[in-house]
Amino acid sequence: NLMRDDLRGLSYVVKTEGQAPIYIRYEYCVREPKLYQVAYSTLTLKELNSPEVLSYFRSFELNK
Repeated sequence: NLMRDDLRGLSYVVKTEGQAPIYIRYEYCVREPKLYQVAYSTLTLKELNSPEVLSYFRSFELNK
C-alpha cells in the first residue's frame, strides 16, 4: 500500500526473467477519474532500493 498526497496507491517490484534480469518498481495512484503510473527500471535490486531512486518517486506530486 502507498499514500501519495493523501491519495491511496499501490507500489510493487517485478523482476524479468533471463540471463540479465531487469528490476522495475511501479507506483500507481488514483485521483479520480485518472490513474497515474510512475516506473523506474534498473539492472540491480540494490539500485532500485537506493535513496536516490526512492527520492525520485517521492518527487512526484499530484496537484489538486
